[in-house]
Amino acid sequence: MDGARAAAVTSASSPALAGRRVAVVGLGLMGGSLARDLAALPDGPAVVGWDALADTRREARRAGAVDDAPDALDAALTGADVVVLAVPLDALGPVLEDALRAAPDALLLDVTSLQAPALAAWSAVAGQAGEGAFVSAHPWTGAEASGFAASRRGLYEGARVFLTAPDATAAEARDLAAALWRALGARPTWTEADAHDRLMAAASHLPQLAASALADVLREQGISPDDLGPGGRDTTRLAASSEGMWEPLLRAAADLDAPLLRALAERLEGWAAALEHGDTEALGRALARARAWKQGGGAR
Repeated sequence: MDGARAAAVTSASSPALAGRRVAVVGLGLMGGSLARDLAALPDGPAVVGWDALADTRREARRAGAVDDAPDALDAALTGADVVVLAVPLDALGPVLEDALRAAPDALLLDVTSLQAPALAAWSAVAGQAGEGAFVSAHPWTGAEASGFAASRRGLYEGARVFLTAPDATAAEARDLAAALWRALGARPTWTEADAHDRLMAAASHLPQLAASALADVLREQGISPDDLGPGGRDTTRLAASSEGMWEPLLRAAADLDAPLLRALAERLEGWAAALEHGDTEALGRALARARAWKQGGGAR
């Protein structure tokens, strides 16, 4: 590990993490990238990783992304000062319970992209007493690829990270959460869970669903990815995302996502009607509005 740290270090200092033990649970794209960055920090923490897949644990050890990757989850959690749970939303509750039991004094963070359900999962585990410290973190970065093989150094550099926490989480724990992300070059921003989730429904879920719908229509038309030009490749890129990651998020945000999908469907239906009636001027005005928005005109 010393060689890996020396070969690839960031310019960020990490005094808040020095001498600490950070456990990363889930070593896919997000968790694996986070472990790689933590391991490369000068005077950084000891990094322990765990993944349900033994091959992934072995790969993380070989890559120098972790100092250790024990077979047992409890062994990874015990003694941790910080636990980052890089697991799908529908797995968060049980893993939070495991982490709170094995590392009751640790700061626990998730990296799921919906914060109201994450806070609800924490509340169900921590109970009314509000024991433990939890910060829900959503790094607004990623890729359509998944798994440890897709992880890389620098994924979080410059990325916004939305943070929110239960009232019972102490200021010291909140500061540590923000310091961790700053050490990775990210830009932590405190937010409110419901407002964050509404933003994600429009700015993340809707583009994903639109890209997947377009890809499905192209499939039905007998069009292959190799038939696409640059525009088609760009607009269908998100269709390569893992349904295993998205299904829990869509289920949790169904009340936010469904109206947005209907709004998109109504817009497309209106455009189809305009074409059928030869009203290309109306369609042109719509395209001009979209272009102005993309070029910086905002929502006007």
